[in-house]
Amino acid sequence: MDTTSYQKVHCEIKEMEGLSEALLALHEMRRKFCTSLKLLLEGAGFPEEMVCNIIQAVGEGIFNVRHAYSEHQLKIALTQPESISATAYISPSRVCVIIRDDGPNGTIQEVPDSQNDLWSERGRGILMMKALTNFSIIANEPGHHSIQLVVYR
Repeated sequence: MDTTSYQKVHCEIKEMEGLSEALLALHEMRRKFCTSLKLLLEGAGFPEEMVCNIIQAVGEGIFNVRHAYSEHQLKIALTQPESISATAYISPSRVCVIIRDDGPNGTIQEVPDSQNDLWSERGRGILMMKALTNFSIIANEPGHHSIQLVVYR
């Protein structure tokens, strides 16, 4: 990929106090990032339906951080400086969004195929991200987790 030809949108959550403030900050990050991304995609001429699918998948990816941790772990993750970031790379032929958190060593769970049930309590966001993108990767590494979403035009 030639990164010089890509437009980049980047948002980070800085230091916050308390769980409710952290969740509000996460929601605000999702709103700001998705609004900026939508404007860039529309400006780049992506079809409206594709833009809506990308924004839905990215919003799920950002807010998935909330579901991937216990309440205590989430509070820790969201109070660390630059703990969560979302970056989008846009070219004429594709969009790649990377959502990353540097929280405690937890694991974002892949949903087994047997549990891909829309009525299930867990896993709908991951199922939705996979359905709305051409390619999705969930990675768990020591000290951080990431979700990479790719959509081809």
